[in-house]
Amino acid sequence: MTEPKNPMPDKNAAEREKDKALVFSVPRTTETVELEKETIRSLHKLAYILEGMRLREFVTHMQNPRRMLLTNFAAGVARGFGFIMGMTVVVGLALYLLREMVDLPLIGKYIARIVEIVRQELNNRPPGTY
Repeated sequence: MTEPKNPMPDKNAAEREKDKALVFSVPRTTETVELEKETIRSLHKLAYILEGMRLREFVTHMQNPRRMLLTNFAAGVARGFGFIMGMTVVVGLALYLLREMVDLPLIGKYIARIVEIVRQELNNRPPGTY
């Protein structure tokens, strides 16, 4: 059945028409909808991509604040540990290279002075500090 026509135009008729255009309805199970093969392939591809993204696990994870805090804390600890280990390797390598460069003419005495300052600072630290 169709709605009876209103002879007087309503002020919000255009807005209601716009709202009707935004409504999405799922077809009833008794109805059949035919889709093109390309559309079906695209839907299967989209479903495969969404399953690969593990979207369900992500949403479940985001809804549990305690689990999210624990995960972020563990990630922060791991990043901090990685940063410290990386800087240790880089600074150690730099000091090794500086020590090897002491024999170079022109810059050898400046590098020797830097190495001496670093050694003094390491020896002047209180025990138990790193």
